[in-house]
Amino acid sequence: YAAVDTSQTTQSTSYIDLATSGPAITVTTGTRALVIHGANLGNNTLNGFAIMGITISGASSVAAGDNKSLAFKSGVADQNMQACWTELYTTLTPGSNIFTAKYKTTNAAHTATFLRRHLTVIPF
Repeated sequence: YAAVDTSQTTQSTSYIDLATSGPAITVTTGTRALVIHGANLGNNTLNGFAIMGITISGASSVAAGDNKSLAFKSGVADQNMQACWTELYTTLTPGSNIFTAKYKTTNAAHTATFLRRHLTVIPF
């Protein structure tokens, strides 16, 4: 388990580190790992998503993808929610793998906020 409590923002439309990167966890895995990640996600406008994804590096190379990410879009500006996403990765290369949270929005004119970010990895 790893956590970053700092509230930080992005306007990037590509997955990036925030000013305080992570959270990140290094775990020795087999071919599978259960990943649970979450945060308090916020939006300052109606025109974009706040998205938190996971990259995996080390023995494996997996880019963050929208299909395995936590996303929030509000119907009202300046709203937020606390949530988590669980994903089973089944095609990892066994060995030392680094799981790192990354962040983006879908609209560069939009500011996405992330607070109380957390990550848990259970290797198989």
